[in-house]
Amino acid sequence: MPSPTTSRPRPQRRGLAKGAAADGTALLVLDMISCWDFPGGEPLLRLALEATPCIAALKRRCIAHGVPVIYANDNRGQWRSDFKYVTGRALQSQR
Repeated sequence: MPSPTTSRPRPQRRGLAKGAAADGTALLVLDMISCWDFPGGEPLLRLALEATPCIAALKRRCIAHGVPVIYANDNRGQWRSDFKYVTGRALQSQR
């Protein structure tokens, strides 16, 4: 552990990565793809809809700076689900 007088790099203070995700920076989006049709899902849906514009703006910034965007979604424990199917079903449930 660095001493209080030792300077250490603080990547979170440098802003978005330059080039091909310098220093291993990535945006990780967790559990945002859902139909929200489970017990207690409705309040979470409202919060997700509120957060979505900020996540989308950050994603656009990351892409513009070459920072990878990674989605991790357990789809109710089914870790190997088909992305197109899950997103299509989630979009249909919101109509």
